Amino acid sequence: MSVISFIVESLICSGLFLVLYRWMLAKKVGFRICRAYLIVTMVLSVTIPIMDVPLYPSENVVRLSEWTVFSFDDFGAVPADLEEAVAVNHNSEAIKPESSAQITGKSIDLKLILTILYTLVGAISLALLAYNTARIYRLRSKSKLTYEEDYTLAEHEDIKTPFSFIRTIFMGFNYEPQERRQILTHEASHVRHRHSYERLFMSVLRSIFWFNPFFWMAEKDLEEVQEWEADKDVLDEGWNLKTYRTTIFKQLFGYNPDITCGLNHSLTKQRFIMMTQSHRGKGAWLRLAATLPVIALVFLAFGCGVKSQEEAVETTNLTLDEQEPLTFRIHVAKSNEEKGTYSIYCNDNLTDIETISKTVSEYFSGEEMYNTTVSISADENVPMGIITDIKEQLRDARALKVRYETDDSAIEKRMPPANTEEKSDEPRFMSPEEFANDVSRRNHIFFKINSNDKVLMGTYRSVRDASEKPYIVNVEDFDIDVLKRMISNPENKVTYPECETHKFTMPDGSTRQFRVSKGMVSLQIDRGTSYEGYTKAMECITSAYNELREELSSEVFGKPLADLSDAEMQVIYMAIPMNVSELEPKDSKR
Repeated sequence: MSVISFIVESLICSGLFLVLYRWMLAKKVGFRICRAYLIVTMVLSVTIPIMDVPLYPSENVVRLSEWTVFSFDDFGAVPADLEEAVAVNHNSEAIKPESSAQITGKSIDLKLILTILYTLVGAISLALLAYNTARIYRLRSKSKLTYEEDYTLAEHEDIKTPFSFIRTIFMGFNYEPQERRQILTHEASHVRHRHSYERLFMSVLRSIFWFNPFFWMAEKDLEEVQEWEADKDVLDEGWNLKTYRTTIFKQLFGYNPDITCGLNHSLTKQRFIMMTQSHRGKGAWLRLAATLPVIALVFLAFGCGVKSQEEAVETTNLTLDEQEPLTFRIHVAKSNEEKGTYSIYCNDNLTDIETISKTVSEYFSGEEMYNTTVSISADENVPMGIITDIKEQLRDARALKVRYETDDSAIEKRMPPANTEEKSDEPRFMSPEEFANDVSRRNHIFFKINSNDKVLMGTYRSVRDASEKPYIVNVEDFDIDVLKRMISNPENKVTYPECETHKFTMPDGSTRQFRVSKGMVSLQIDRGTSYEGYTKAMECITSAYNELREELSSEVFGKPLADLSDAEMQVIYMAIPMNVSELEPKDSKR
């Protein structure tokens, strides 16, 4: 998760927990419950946001059997001047986006400044905490020590106000016997309840997360509760309330470090009011139980990641469990990137690209290759020209089912056979003329990626008519909503694909009309396009269609696509058909 998301979620969590404490628990339940709640919830407010408990875990696999691959070089070519717009050295400032290097540089500078600021403030806060701790131990070393059963008494003439730290009580010499006994009773209560450990822990937590004002407030609330508890222990031993108040007033103008427990801490009107009240903690456990649903809701909201279920684009009911295991792996590794040399490994064995077809055929000993999955992976910045040559070798070997592996996802698709005359259930190669007759210029959405992984996307008609600039962006920054608007054309723009109204028979026998887009997205890459750019582009296009289908599923049936019956799902897939073509890669050398 991002740092900003963590900060926001941490603020929300800690704020809700603190409000809940002051509303439901403060002054209404036992002191121990209050102390435990404050410490536990503040810890939860920084741990819950970094949790990622999956509610619907699944492998991110995208299967693309609905894609059509065309063998011709291009269709409805984008004008040359606009084609150059996606190039790195294009001079048109009208559509030239800010370079990623500039953006990255700014982001790095800002992140560096914020990191330094955060670290500096946190380090100063922790340093002050360490300094105060050291002062206390230096004071102890030069004090007169008296070892009691439950604590150690450290007396020194420089101590103006008594306080306790860990198991040591610090005080001066000039006290009347009655005052001395009251002070010792109060500070011994702090020692017995281990208040110093809680104070230290909260101080460290507040120092690390200094940006969170609710941590500062919770620390003050904890100090207040500790003082109430110590005051109660003094009065429970039978000391007179009036004389005890007088003793407290005498310590008013003293000083002790923030991390210590002292008699003059939290000296407020509310403290004296609390001394006069009978603190029974009526209904304490019921009040504490009432906070649990809120904590559970916070955990569900910020600690659980709702993992999207598998993006299955196929209309079949084939699941991952029904897929045969991957039996053949191909990996492209950088050998010498500057010289443009790469090493190809088939099942971890070094192989020449010209022999991949033979290697695959021999490995399977003549087995049917049609339903066999070949896994392809590549190092960072491997050009798609190498992958394209590997795919041609696989097509020659009739290994048509390919799985593109990335660090966090996998994309499956079936390639058309090498022999276009061969009968196949998969989409066949089409000539430019056939495609032109099937897809009008208006309905053609081009999606081009150059060798620098920069996307040039738009509709053929809008570009030709110069009515709309093409969408130019780095592939990793691609906005899926832009493509969704082009496909669905909700505003009926004449430059976007046509939509026809069709009547569908619903599962319950009724009929309903839907606007069906006639848009065709054609993906074209350069041989220099990186492997990561190619897989990212396929994920973006597929996600656009999937989101449109999910939105329609919620609108029509009131539930996500994964929960639909086969008949309901068929309606959604027919209403939003996935019309995608993949053109043969352009050879940058031509």
